[in-house]
Amino acid sequence: CVMGEGFASFPVLYNHPLSKEEQKLLEDDISRTSSCALFFLKKGFPFVSLLRGGFAAAHAFLSRSGPSGLSPTDVLVDYDPDSSLFAQLETTRQEQERFKSASNREKTARAVQRIIDNSMT
Repeated sequence: CVMGEGFASFPVLYNHPLSKEEQKLLEDDISRTSSCALFFLKKGFPFVSLLRGGFAAAHAFLSRSGPSGLSPTDVLVDYDPDSSLFAQLETTRQEQERFKSASNREKTARAVQRIIDNSMT
């Protein structure tokens, strides 16, 4: 199975439209992933699969509804959630989902707390 980074799935997974820079990264990702799959086909591998959505989709699946009791850190090798863009996007999405129905007062308190937290790092 060949897996790209998954920039194409950002709009669907995270409601994040791609910038021009990210669009260029997407094109490079598609090119690399396709070249890799083609390499294996030319070498005679009878079954070559591409994971639609790439790593972003795999990470979102593990974070949202993956195998019971397993998190991305349990399954992914050399994965650091503290430095992972995908972990940050997933955390933000989960926060937005959690506070979607919160009162304005609670949303404001949360925003102020985030500002304070970010100023201390």
